[in-house]
This record gives sequence, C-alpha cells and structure tokens, in this order.
Amino acid sequence: MVVAVIKIHFRANTIKTNSAETKIISKLSRILGTELLSYRLHEQSLKAMRDLARDKLNSCNILSDSLRNTISKSGLIFSLIKQELGFLREQWESMVLAGVDAGRTKQQVISALNELLMSTGNQQAPMGQTLREVQDRFLELSLPPERGENWVRMQIEERWNQFLVLYQLDGHFKEEVAKKISLLKRSLYLGKDPEIISSFNGMPEEIKREWVELIYRNVESIDEDFLDRIIQLLGHKELRLPYKEKSRKSLMKLKALAKTIGELEENTNLVLRRVLNGNDKKLLSGKIPLNLS
Repeated sequence: MVVAVIKIHFRANTIKTNSAETKIISKLSRILGTELLSYRLHEQSLKAMRDLARDKLNSCNILSDSLRNTISKSGLIFSLIKQELGFLREQWESMVLAGVDAGRTKQQVISALNELLMSTGNQQAPMGQTLREVQDRFLELSLPPERGENWVRMQIEERWNQFLVLYQLDGHFKEEVAKKISLLKRSLYLGKDPEIISSFNGMPEEIKREWVELIYRNVESIDEDFLDRIIQLLGHKELRLPYKEKSRKSLMKLKALAKTIGELEENTNLVLRRVLNGNDKKLLSGKIPLNLS
C-alpha cells in the first residue's frame, strides 16, 4: 500500500473536523496522490521501454556491421571467381590462337604499340611513361571482350589521342596508331571467333561451343547455375586445358563459400527485420507521447 501525504495549513478556527471542507480536502488529497503515483509508474515504465529499445538498436548496429563485412566478403569472392574465369580464358586462348597470323594477338599488338611509342622519342616523358605502363598493365588482364574493349577505349585510346595532340605527330603516324588500336580491340574476340574455333580440332564441336559461350560471358553477379556448368565442363576429359583441375577445384570452393556467405547475409537481414520495428526509433526520439489518462 502506498500512502501520499499532503500537508495544508489553514487559519485557526476556520474549518471543523468532519466538516464538508475536510471531506473535500481528504478526497482531493487521495486524487492527487493517485495521479502522482500513476505518473511515476508511467515514467518508470517508459524508461524501461527506452532502455530495451536502446539495447535492441545496439544489437542491430552490431548485426549491421556484421552484414557489411559479409557483403564485402561476397564482393571479394566474386572478384576471385572473375579472376579464375580470366585464367581459363588465357588457357583457352593459348591453345586456339597458337596458329593465328602474326600481329593479331593482344600481346603482339601491344608490342607494336610500344614500338610506335619508342619511335617518337618521348617514351620517357610523363605521358609516354604512363602510356607504356597502361599498355603493359593491359597484358596482365583477361577481361571479357566487351569489358576489355571498353578498357582499351578509356585507358589506352584516350591517352594516345592526348599524346598525339601534345606532340603534334603527323597524319601517317596517327593512322598507324588508329590501326593498331583497332587491331587490339579485335584481338579480344579472337578466342571466340567461329573461324578460329572451327579450325581447332582438339575437342568435339559441342563442347567447344558451350565452353566458349560460358567463358566469354560478361558475368555481373554470382550465378550458381553458371558455375555448375563451368565446373561440369572442366570435369570433361575432352576439355584439354593444362590447369583445368586446379581451376575446377578453385571454382567449387568459391561456389560453396559464396553460398554460405549468401545464406549468412539472408539470415542477418531476417534477424534485423525481426529485432528492429518502427516504434523503437520513435520511442528513443521521444515521439511516443505520454498518455496519462
């Protein structure tokens, strides 16, 4: 039982015991005490709710950090898958392009562009050095044809255009550079060229067609069905790539890891939705009104 004590001073002999005035004062005191108690209990309840909401938000922040880490790992796995696909394209092209005419492969065209750069005598200038570094860097990449062509346009062709303007090179030199850059773009498609593929007799036509379709696809996200097809083909005895077993094992591990990370990301999102509802933020911000009625 809670007792509320309210002390009121009156002038002497102004009211009497058990009079109407004392009854009103007694009733008023009980009402005020009840209201104060109700307000105090409400404040304590609201504080407990806010503490709980704050704990839930802190938990959500921790889960959000975990989710961000998960997403970054997912991006890393996708990058590793793309690198493995690039390695497979390199293995394939080393086989099918062995008999291609001189001057048509990516390596040969880059070598020719470097020779043109050297012939200007400006290869040691800042722009010349950058151009040489970019061209050599391109040899280390193995991008799908469309992405590779865009890379050539943005990184090599634009720099050559600036170089030609800066050093005021003649029209004949400009034509030679343009021809080489055009050859460089076309070289990116040689590994899927129907004429070249048909002349390669190292494996059945059906396997060649499916293999080329897969490894030259511009993959934008992790696709389990796509990876399954690649892994299955890598296990085919007629596909004679030098390091196919290594690539097959790597892709199997990356696929399993990607699946695990994907499930973790999905489960974390589900927990976040369940733990945090719309009222928690309102409660912490004080937007939930006090209702004392």
